[in-house]
Amino acid sequence: MRKTTTNLKVLLIFTLIVCILLYAKSVLAPLAIAAILAMLFVGLSKKLEKRGWPRWATALLSVGILFASTTGLLLLLSWQMQSFASNIDSMKENILQLIARLQNWIDAQFGLDQEQQKSLAKEQVATGKSNSGMASSFASGFFSLLVDMILVFVYTYLLLFYRTRIKKFLIRVSAPNDQEQALEIAHRSTEVATSYMSGLAKMIVVLWLLYGSAFSLIGVENALFFAVL
Repeated sequence: MRKTTTNLKVLLIFTLIVCILLYAKSVLAPLAIAAILAMLFVGLSKKLEKRGWPRWATALLSVGILFASTTGLLLLLSWQMQSFASNIDSMKENILQLIARLQNWIDAQFGLDQEQQKSLAKEQVATGKSNSGMASSFASGFFSLLVDMILVFVYTYLLLFYRTRIKKFLIRVSAPNDQEQALEIAHRSTEVATSYMSGLAKMIVVLWLLYGSAFSLIGVENALFFAVL
């Protein structure tokens, strides 16, 4: 009986956690990303604070670097997209040739001529979403992404500015005999996470350079765009 009660409690707690994660994902997802980014800038903040910088200035500088990096990446993608759009006519011609070959193959294999294939395609488009619905869905997704980015910047600043209070909170919720051990674990975890995120960021930049160089050597157009993508 006691075992059954324990299993029910565990199941109830698990269900509550899943429900909380589902309904609060719009807040928790940016917070989780901000926590990862804050770990990336903890080392820089500590070095600047040892030189006499105030905490708010180091946190603001970190967010500024993050914002500049994000803006630079978006500008790079936008520039590459413009170059990509200039070649859209040749891509359309190649795609049309491919579609024509595919239609001929379908006609030879299944006996459906081009007119029948076009009528089937129109029926599929009619049952799909309308253009206005797709436009509204795109606009909604864009504004949602913009709000999430703003939340990430704000959360990153707050986590860097209040990181000492967060550490004190973790110590207070620990048992009195385990507070020193909890402080040591928190300190080591922060160092390991910071080193991991710094190494991961360097690896991503190196991969961008390698992919971009390789794509350029083999003659791929818009090499930087596909390397970042």
